[in-house]
Amino acid sequence: MRIVRIYLAQLFLLSSFCWAQYEEFNFNDGRSLQARIVEANDKEVVLERVDGLTFTLDVSLFVPEDQTMITDWRYQQLVASGKFIAISGKANTDNLKKLVEEGLIQKQWDTYFTLTLTNTSSLPAEDLVLEYQFITTHDSLARLQGREEPKRADVTSGSLENIDLAPGETKSFTTQKKQLDATYLEEGWTWPGGGAQPVEDFTSPLSCKLFFRGEMIAQLQVKPVAPGREKAKSETPLATGKEADTNE
Repeated sequence: MRIVRIYLAQLFLLSSFCWAQYEEFNFNDGRSLQARIVEANDKEVVLERVDGLTFTLDVSLFVPEDQTMITDWRYQQLVASGKFIAISGKANTDNLKKLVEEGLIQKQWDTYFTLTLTNTSSLPAEDLVLEYQFITTHDSLARLQGREEPKRADVTSGSLENIDLAPGETKSFTTQKKQLDATYLEEGWTWPGGGAQPVEDFTSPLSCKLFFRGEMIAQLQVKPVAPGREKAKSETPLATGKEADTNE
């Protein structure tokens, strides 16, 4: 008898759990249906009744609240499958300035990132929030001479809110710009105190997160770029014998 009671209790819990997956759908004419959503699109929804039978019905047959519930289910499916919003990024530089003095090559430029969002679904995306962050590390000649902390860093962050994307729409956004500097030695020159290591700022990869209805739905990292970085390295071979008369 005890085994039978345990079995019945387990069966009751199982049936309760299965029943909890179903919702009550109310029609505009006053009828109702206990069912769960199997598929849905802009016009139709496929519902599975508790007895396993399925029905393909026009979404407009249901009361507005249940039409919203169907739409919310579609959003959940899109987010879970990663087929809602596509996000991509690109690193950029501009305003490059180059100054060549005796023994030195100095460069200065701005760095920033472009982020692109595309709504790949048939549903509108409203009130998206895009957050980003990257770290700029500033180098100095004093570091080479052991006169200060190795590096100084600052964080650039931002939040783009209330982004709306119609189905199929694409929008691009740019981050704040940060100015970077680099100083290289010409061949045969060394810094006061020795060594020919370049002094150059650099930026970490950009990290961004995309939120929809308060939930993070995508994230991305974008590697930075620097103008003429490889060329600059070829201009600064490790050399000794002369000193660059440059002080910070």
